[in-house]
Amino acid sequence: MINLVTCYENGEGTEKNVEKAFYWYQKVGENEVKLVCNECKQLYIDYQWCQQCNTKRFQQDFSKWTSKNEFVDKFIQEAQLNAKNSYEFLEWIPYNILSGINYYDKGGFSEIHKAIWLDGPIYSWNFNKQQWNRCNFQTGYEVILKTLNSSSDIDSKFLDEVYYLYLVVILFFYA
Repeated sequence: MINLVTCYENGEGTEKNVEKAFYWYQKVGENEVKLVCNECKQLYIDYQWCQQCNTKRFQQDFSKWTSKNEFVDKFIQEAQLNAKNSYEFLEWIPYNILSGINYYDKGGFSEIHKAIWLDGPIYSWNFNKQQWNRCNFQTGYEVILKTLNSSSDIDSKFLDEVYYLYLVVILFFYA
């Protein structure tokens, strides 16, 4: 069964299909087969997610990106360091890997746009290619962008509120 996970995940001998890969991964779990990280040999804590190794990878990349706001950078870094799966971490998306940015709506303190994230979000580490596996890397991934008025004034108090919203989303995911 684990071979089916790999085949569907990487498109080896069949069309790449993340949903089928996840389905077969769940079947492996139901049969008490435990998967271990290829790097540190510890058990995965979630679908192909090794918190120990992924934390190291995120830390190595901290110097490769910035939002240009120290509070935002710290917030994203903390989410990455504490992530127990691919749904719990945040990632800074550079503007140059977004396409089809279209105005959607305007609120009291922000504008909302839709866009396509060309790479898509991370879901696991590819040991063969030594890079992150990403969802919808061929077609892109639809995202919502929020442009805050006075975004240069973002501080830790504002991010505390964002953090609580982030926790609510995570708790909802596990409910």
